[in-house]
Amino acid sequence: MRHLLFQLPLLLASTALAAACPVAKDLGDGIRLTQTPAYTAVFRRDPSGAVIESESAEGGGSYNYVMYNGLLETAFFELDPSQKAPRGRDRFHYSFALEDVFPLKPWTGQTGIQTHYDADWTLIAQSNFGYRVLSADQLEIGDCTYDRLPVETYIVGADGARMVTFGYLPDLGLSVLMGYQESDGSRTTFEPVSIAAIE
Repeated sequence: MRHLLFQLPLLLASTALAAACPVAKDLGDGIRLTQTPAYTAVFRRDPSGAVIESESAEGGGSYNYVMYNGLLETAFFELDPSQKAPRGRDRFHYSFALEDVFPLKPWTGQTGIQTHYDADWTLIAQSNFGYRVLSADQLEIGDCTYDRLPVETYIVGADGARMVTFGYLPDLGLSVLMGYQESDGSRTTFEPVSIAAIE
């Protein structure tokens, strides 16, 4: 009994710590993620079920990425400080069915075509697109630990090739940008620092 009483405060403390980590329902009000080098993003789920990742733009406003199931980008729009709603949005279409991508499983992938349109449905670009899911592991963000599925996406178009790496967190339904590599071999990596629910 003494042992259990001694352990009880530790158990309560660990439970409180775990409760501080965001969960999927927190996407309603938003989840804030900070990374190094300096990068902050806010994730929210919109009424359609898509996840919108917003990052601050220079001079105010924001860049916003609409992602199917929190991973594959389907639209992009900018907001300046004077706007409450976007004037239009770029759209991304894929030659494969997005609903067939989920649930993600390790060592699966797909290739196809990504088509990029502007807000007026004018074709901007068509690129070869592919992704592959690697072995599941865990991602530590501050005091929080989440199951992760690393995902590599590949885009090859007229302006070169790029590989972007994400950490998909199934328990949250969102993906964390981990880095990218350009066609010239240059790499940029991001390290998650903290994650918190917006109250």
